[in-house]
Amino acid sequence: MTPIKSNTKYDIVEILGEGEYVVEMAVSAHARKQAPSLPECWKARLVLYPAE
Repeated sequence: MTPIKSNTKYDIVEILGEGEYVVEMAVSAHARKQAPSLPECWKARLVLYPAE
């Protein structure tokens, strides 16, 4: 797992369970310029857990 930054923007596409989601995030213009074959958005699984 990789932690996300607090300013990461995403849209929830599907709720998988408590604290688990499928999210959609935009691919940056900079990344798409370097690799034009990248899609505009990509999906990822987001798992939230309580901080200790």
